[in-house]
Amino acid sequence: MPARELVKARRVPEAGKIRPRMTRAFAFRLLLTVLAVTSIVVAEARLIGLWTGAELPVNVVHAPSGQWVVRPLDDVPLPSPLRDGDVLVLKDMTRAARVAGEFGFAMPAGISFEFPVIQEGRLVYASVVTRVTKSSALERGGQWLNALFVVPLLAALALLPLWRGRGRASGGLCAFSMFALVGTAMSSAVMRPLPGFWLNETIYLSQFLVGFPALYVMAEALAESGLSRRMLRMTRFAFVGIDLAAVATAATATFGFVYGGLNLPRALDTLLPLLLASLLISLALLVLFAGYRKADHESRLRIRWVLWSTAVFLVVVIGLLGISANRHPYLFQAVHSMQWLVLLGYFYAAFRNRLVDVSFVVNRALVYAALTALLFGGFSVLELGLHQLAVGEKLGWALQAGAALLAAVALSPVHRRIEHRIERLFFRRQRLAIAAIRSFAAECAFVEQEDRLLQMVVERLAPHCAGVAVYERGRSGYVLRASRGRASPETLDVDDPAFVSLRARRREIELHSLESGAGPEGLALPMSVGERLTGAVICHPRDGEQFAPDVRAALVEAARNLGMSLYVLRYREQARLLADVAAGRMDLVAARSRASELIPGAVV
Repeated sequence: MPARELVKARRVPEAGKIRPRMTRAFAFRLLLTVLAVTSIVVAEARLIGLWTGAELPVNVVHAPSGQWVVRPLDDVPLPSPLRDGDVLVLKDMTRAARVAGEFGFAMPAGISFEFPVIQEGRLVYASVVTRVTKSSALERGGQWLNALFVVPLLAALALLPLWRGRGRASGGLCAFSMFALVGTAMSSAVMRPLPGFWLNETIYLSQFLVGFPALYVMAEALAESGLSRRMLRMTRFAFVGIDLAAVATAATATFGFVYGGLNLPRALDTLLPLLLASLLISLALLVLFAGYRKADHESRLRIRWVLWSTAVFLVVVIGLLGISANRHPYLFQAVHSMQWLVLLGYFYAAFRNRLVDVSFVVNRALVYAALTALLFGGFSVLELGLHQLAVGEKLGWALQAGAALLAAVALSPVHRRIEHRIERLFFRRQRLAIAAIRSFAAECAFVEQEDRLLQMVVERLAPHCAGVAVYERGRSGYVLRASRGRASPETLDVDDPAFVSLRARRREIELHSLESGAGPEGLALPMSVGERLTGAVICHPRDGEQFAPDVRAALVEAARNLGMSLYVLRYREQARLLADVAAGRMDLVAARSRASELIPGAVV
């Protein structure tokens, strides 16, 4: 059996023995997806009232001196014998009572706590029972905003980078959004005091261990090209130091209060962690601003929206630091609601600058939304018209069936027309890029000079990539014939992992999963003639981006046509060489020199 046939035979598995395997990366993504979906369900279920939480009928205020003072709610009298201004004796309270007084998460109704206070020099215990929470109109508005806008945006920002993103920027956005989504959902769960404390404390500390580091990773990945190594080291060192200080401060304050009854000053208990959180966001903002100043035009476009969104996020945190929810409830709710502006900014940055590949998702969503509206309207009009006709029952059903059949027949052309119009309206820049690449793919077969053809391919593809390189097979490896943008090695080994994969698969491959000399990121597009791989076009995406599916398909077509065109041009030159040798117009030395020029990378 010939070697080629033997290789093909080895590639074909025996029937019944194919066992699909789930990779660890896929299993991890699937697990995070389940977690995200569960968080969405929990958050939405709280809104529609599947379960209701309860709260204390008193307001426990942390005074600047560190004392915890009892204050009445607006519409509820204090339980007897509590009086306005009584100071709680933390050492004589149970852990559950301290948790109920300090943390504002939802608890089951009907739980009783003993609150010890000093009245007229003696210790008095007051029984306080949780009651069903009665939300104000302002609070209900915030809940609806949270459920209808914040949670869906967080879900989109978490799941789209998880499945369609690649690189540190999309990874940081995914981790930041996933933390915010899970934290938002779990903080609305109804639990007993101590389990609720552990859950909320885990979420609280996770913002310093996951949320803020993920935000910094995203900022650094976007702005890294405009930052020096010295500045990167300094900001990383400062971020880690502040982050560890925030974790230590927050854990000491909360665990000391709940399990030790420590009466810490309000500045250490509440204000210092918020101040450290503001510093962490400020460092991410500083990295974005420094990178923006020194970045090129394309990188600035990618940084701009993330920069402004992070600045708004910092304003929100500082506002929550200085505004009291009890004294200024409307202002506090307004500042708190600005979070959805931050999420909108991040979502737009991800969509506009391709931190994740969402163009095809949005495209299909717009198409099918328009189709749904059209069909709904059409069927409504038909139903109304048939009802107005008031014909017999059997004839009415026949007319409805006929209308449905006509709509089904017209669905395919309607779909094509709507999709075409939407692409022209919303995706003009991407459509122009695809048209330019396909135009080159159609024209390259008519270029008569090999050097001009190689120059054209890098000129036409460079505007859509951070770097492009064309390699052809030489005697000892693959030789660089043309390049633009990022630096590319002059030669690549014949058994470079990228070219081995191209020869085996005969289709485009991603470089991020290979240890190729062409680089850690990029798309390798095969140039082949029949069964023989003659070379490849290596396209590197811009930092944090990846090629959309339709752009990728156009690049594959361009690389395939380029390979055929180079083969035809070289075949013509070889025919001329043979004609000159046969006619005696060229001696042996000249013929060998000319033949070596026709082989990329050849040496005589």
